[in-house]
Amino acid sequence: MKKTSFQSLILWMMSISFCAHAACDENGKCIYDCSPEGATATCTAVFENGILTISGEGEMKDYKYEGTSGSWHVVDVPWKNQINQIENVVIAGKITSVGAGTFTGSASLKNVTLSENVETIGELSFIESNLENINLENVVDIRPAAFARTNLREVTLSNELEKIGWQAFDGTKLNTLFIPDFVYSIGWAAFVETSTKIYCNNEGHRCDDLFFGDTDTGLKQNQLIKYEKEGDRYILDGHRYKSLSDMQKNEPVKRIYTIEEANRVAKPSGNTIKIRYK
Repeated sequence: MKKTSFQSLILWMMSISFCAHAACDENGKCIYDCSPEGATATCTAVFENGILTISGEGEMKDYKYEGTSGSWHVVDVPWKNQINQIENVVIAGKITSVGAGTFTGSASLKNVTLSENVETIGELSFIESNLENINLENVVDIRPAAFARTNLREVTLSNELEKIGWQAFDGTKLNTLFIPDFVYSIGWAAFVETSTKIYCNNEGHRCDDLFFGDTDTGLKQNQLIKYEKEGDRYILDGHRYKSLSDMQKNEPVKRIYTIEEANRVAKPSGNTIKIRYK
């Protein structure tokens, strides 16, 4: 009887120890620590019903990744066993970065929502996932191969974006992308193996065919559309546009006459012109 009681006690203590260290409960809800080693701020990830929510403060931890047989995989992320169950990621609170290798090769991941505090996207963080769209309107640093070989079709870039790493958008499905004027560094082959039309201001930072890696074909070279700026106007092929979207739509600024200009242009023969006053 005593022996049985003792065994029961040991099993009970082991169960307490196991539960204390277990990441997931019986309902499939998992809680992980994603803080960098030695960090004073905390990062916590909660997985439930296909959604991974990351919250806390400061940077996420950078994780290891590996490439085998032409594909990339996560190595040591705490949600490794759930990596192909994650469909949506929400990064909330005061988290400032997406760690390297966090969602590498996630076959199920399609949507990511970032808080306004996220400024850095780590290298290979989403490579070969099935991500389709993402808003990066507050991100200033996109690191190497962050979105490479994803199903990314739409992306919103921040006007404050500074750097795009090498092969950052390699093999994506983006149709059109405007490089913000503030960008000063774009890595080699950032858009290799894409059919993306890149609109790029040729002033202030490098804007050349290296975006596409090997540029032996005219097709790749023609994907880069260089424009200039004059005040608040965008200039392409001699035409002036009010905005980048007008330039994409090929809607140049219509001439606006002052009254004095209109008087000089009007023909004495009686022919009239339509006049818009400044």
